[in-house]
Formats: sequence, structure tokens, C-alpha cells
Amino acid sequence: MRRTPRGVAMAAALALLPVAGCSGGGGGSASSPSPGAATPAVTRAQADSALITETNLEGNWTRTSNARGPGDELLRGKANTPQCQRFLDDLASGNLLGEKPQDQADRRFTGGSNADLHYRVAAYAPGDAEKGIARLKTLPQACDQFDVAYSGGVKGSGQVVTSKLPGVGEGDVGLQLTLKTTLKGLPATLTLDTAAVRVGPNALTLTNGGLGGAVHPVTEQAVKQGTQQLKDVLKKHST
Repeated sequence: MRRTPRGVAMAAALALLPVAGCSGGGGGSASSPSPGAATPAVTRAQADSALITETNLEGNWTRTSNARGPGDELLRGKANTPQCQRFLDDLASGNLLGEKPQDQADRRFTGGSNADLHYRVAAYAPGDAEKGIARLKTLPQACDQFDVAYSGGVKGSGQVVTSKLPGVGEGDVGLQLTLKTTLKGLPATLTLDTAAVRVGPNALTLTNGGLGGAVHPVTEQAVKQGTQQLKDVLKKHST
């Protein structure tokens, strides 16, 4: 069959497509950095400057040097599943992501209704912040209902549910933990909002709440303003 000039041109173009596709794919993967590669890890001083202050929080919040918040003793129980136990241990240690940070800075606030807010900015090894957030996302299913045992034979129960965040950063997770038991013979309920937001290899994490409950809008506000503050610090030190 005799090909027309248009048919010859089309055949030639089709013959070149596999070559162009391989060349373009190889060139793109070699020259394009991974999403987090362009974002540096914060130093200790930079993490400190990225922390929120009382002015970033609505309500009567003041900075405190207390290492533990009200109701923290309820985190010292023994859960009946490994995933829930690790969550309680990480919350008790203040290391929400459960991965070892390279550099970090912390700040605590105390507010009304017997509440405590613990805020941290930290740098992690590549992939660790993503891994920690991915693990936290499994908890609403793994710890939807779990039992907790305390000293002296005191029993308790716990629940982890998903909570809404503003959707900032490169990855995030919001959870709310509720622990119910008795303290000195009286019913006690600890409610903690928890949040983690990733920016490159860095993450901000917070816990907010106490025996009087957790005000979720405060969590959302801290996450939104804190993420922007972390981005501003990273931008300032990258120029």
C-alpha cells in the first residue's frame, strides 16, 4: 500500500513516542526533587522561633513551666492493646509522633476549665514525620474502644476518634482521646485534642485539653497559625 505524505509523517511521529517518553521520564526523575527535599530541617533555634505564643490563642491562656498537665495521671494506665498503649505512652512523654526528633522546641500553656496545651516544633529524619502521622491515622480504628487498668485495681476505658483540622501543611492528622475512670473514688474524664502537621521533614504537634474537656476551636487556631509561623521561619532562613 502506498502511504500518503501525511501517513508517513504520522508513522514517524508514532515511532518517536516511546523514545521521547523514556527520555522525559528519566530526565524528570533525575532533576525533580522529592516533595520534602527542598524544605530544610529546622535547627533548635529556628524551632524555638516557630513556637506560638499566648497572642496566637483565643481565651485566657498563660505560659507555664509545668512539665505535666491536669489529668496527665490518667495517661499512666495500661491499655489492653499495643497500639493504644503506645499512644498513651507517647502522650505521656510529650512525643506525639513517637519518632525521635533531631531538634525540637516545646512550649506549654494553661487555660480555663483546668486545661493544658502542649505545643512542639521539631525536625525529624527523612520519612519519620510521615511515618508518625500515618501511624496516628490508624488509631481511630485500632482504639475506637479500649480498656485501661490503673494501680490499685482501678479500671477505665478509652476512645480515640478523628477530629477536624484546617487542612494546612503537607500532611496532618487530628485526633481526640477520651479516658474515663475514677480518681479518689470520683468519676473523672480526660479529654485531649491532639494534632500533628508536617512541613517537609518538620512537624508541629500539640495536645490540648484536660479534666474539664478540650475546646477544639483553640486546637484549630493553634494549628493554622502555628503552621504559617513555621513556614515563615523556614522561608526566612532559606533566603
